[in-house]
Amino acid sequence: MSSLKYRPDIDGLRAVAVVSVILYHAFPVRFSGGFIGVDIFFVISGFLISSIIFSGLENNNFSLGQFYLRRIRRILPSLLTVAIVSLIVGWFTLMPNELEQLGRHIASAAVFIINFVLSGESGYFDNPETKPMLHLWSLSVEEQFYFFWPLLLIFVWKRKFNFLRLTVLIGVISFATNIYLINNGQSTGAFFLPIPRFWELMAGGILAYINLHQPALNQRFKNLQSLTGLFLLILGFWFIKSGTEFPGWWALLPVGGAVLIISAGSQSWINQKLLSNKPMVWIGLISYPLYLWHWTLLSFGKILLLWEIFNLNQSRINGIIVIISIFLAYLTYTLVEKPLRFNKSKKIPYILLFTLIITGLFGFSCLANNGYPNQGFRDKEKTEFANYFDNTPPEYRYAKHENINQQWRDQCSFFADHHNDFLTRDKIAKECYVRDPRFKKSLMLWGDSYAQMLRPGLESYLPKNWQILQVASSACPPRIVTSQEISQNDYCTKSNWFALQTIKKTHPDLVIVARFRDHNYSRYLSDVNEIADMHKTASTLHGFGIDKVIFNGPTPDWNPHLPTLILRRLWHNTPERTFIGVTKQKLESDRILKQQFKSSATLRYVSLIDYFCNSTGCLTRIGNDKKLGITTFDRGHLTPLASKSLARDLLVPIILGEK
Repeated sequence: MSSLKYRPDIDGLRAVAVVSVILYHAFPVRFSGGFIGVDIFFVISGFLISSIIFSGLENNNFSLGQFYLRRIRRILPSLLTVAIVSLIVGWFTLMPNELEQLGRHIASAAVFIINFVLSGESGYFDNPETKPMLHLWSLSVEEQFYFFWPLLLIFVWKRKFNFLRLTVLIGVISFATNIYLINNGQSTGAFFLPIPRFWELMAGGILAYINLHQPALNQRFKNLQSLTGLFLLILGFWFIKSGTEFPGWWALLPVGGAVLIISAGSQSWINQKLLSNKPMVWIGLISYPLYLWHWTLLSFGKILLLWEIFNLNQSRINGIIVIISIFLAYLTYTLVEKPLRFNKSKKIPYILLFTLIITGLFGFSCLANNGYPNQGFRDKEKTEFANYFDNTPPEYRYAKHENINQQWRDQCSFFADHHNDFLTRDKIAKECYVRDPRFKKSLMLWGDSYAQMLRPGLESYLPKNWQILQVASSACPPRIVTSQEISQNDYCTKSNWFALQTIKKTHPDLVIVARFRDHNYSRYLSDVNEIADMHKTASTLHGFGIDKVIFNGPTPDWNPHLPTLILRRLWHNTPERTFIGVTKQKLESDRILKQQFKSSATLRYVSLIDYFCNSTGCLTRIGNDKKLGITTFDRGHLTPLASKSLARDLLVPIILGEK
């Protein structure tokens, strides 16, 4: 049996993992596959912790109590430092709804269940960049695993069961759960929840068992193993993107790569020359506090609009934040983690545990008290504004303070997001797609939530003899699909197929298509393939005998969301128009589309950019009411007032042939 020794190459592999995650978070477009560094961390953790447990069991000196006390010394010093600093900074800089969210996440992180909380919060209107504790989901998965794993190993050891068979069986069940969730449209659960992730840590555990009992298996082709492992990691970084359904089968690349690299041992060429060099080892040593600091700082930077305050682009600000994160990680490792982790005093773990409880309770108090909105240093008008836009469930944001029937938003969609609670439907209401003989004219709204937002205005200003048909499912851009593509697990395909069949059957007088774009905000309409898809859509609809097709262009794209921009940057003397926060990509994509689509009797491209923007900027509000007059309630969805204004001035005249 091999003894467990310090391996600098594993610290080097930690460096690879943490650097890839940081690059992904700081520069997501350039390093879109970097998030698989978390999977590498899982394998490393499973290998090291399992090695410790196996050694203790075989030497008859393993203590479950001592195991958890060591975990406390390892995990809590850096975690508490980041959490406490975040609460202090948040207390003085965040709006009540933001502090409430931070408190919820710190309280749940304190009991290591934040992954469950985040899984429940994830939805169409969710904004992960404004969650400073988001990255703690992986730590919670690890700790949930370590509540279960030592108990299983002790049970297996005492009863002399076949460890490998049982572990492989559980690992296969975990992996199969991951695949099942991915295949059934539950990728959020597969990503955040523990059981679909446990197999990644167990892969490290199985390797630890083999390494301790049959180390010769790992020595025969060590250079080939490490080279193959590195190749798998490179494939993962290259092919896995932020839009990939993950973990799924794709997770085998980072997990398999990490297993092969670790199994090759510290004497393989790549491990010795690349992973064991001093800079890599140094980054690996501070990787844990670096992982904790980097996302928290990036998120606060996003919330506080640092790039706007310092008049720098987002990438440059993120680069500066990464450098600060490295400095803080080094200080945390040197001044906090090492002194507390290696201090021989038996009181240290209990002091840390007590501090964790206090920190969690303070986080819970921020949650229970709605972010302390009545504190003297908080602007009450700002608080009301922030709560109006950020605490209102998405499905009611259109309707609050206005008498608008929102049944059309929900009933005409195969997907609904009820305050971040995913609901998919097999059917939609008949009123959405069945022609009513009482109406002489009809139009069809087809698309996603950017089609839904047009209805309040159209209902208000279309003549009463017009019926509005609608098949518009959130997060489902319109596209031509075939019957062979329909899947019960893909509500977007189902929605688009149903929309096409409705158009073909009901033959409306015109169709408004809104809008061609993907929903990860990293790619815009300038792609020639999307323009080709729009022409294909127009041709298909004309083939159905539709006399007039209107393509609805993009709205101004505010980064951050317009209410946040006003709150943080433009609160005093909010300008009626501004280019601050408006992304250049959206303006450019609108320009290209206007060039590609020339108006005709049967085809019309409607530029919403031209309506809401001019040479002095894009409209932030209609009228003088800062709250009710705002044009979008988030990044680009129109408020009811803006929808009505657009319909009155532009859409309805075009529909009626007056423009």
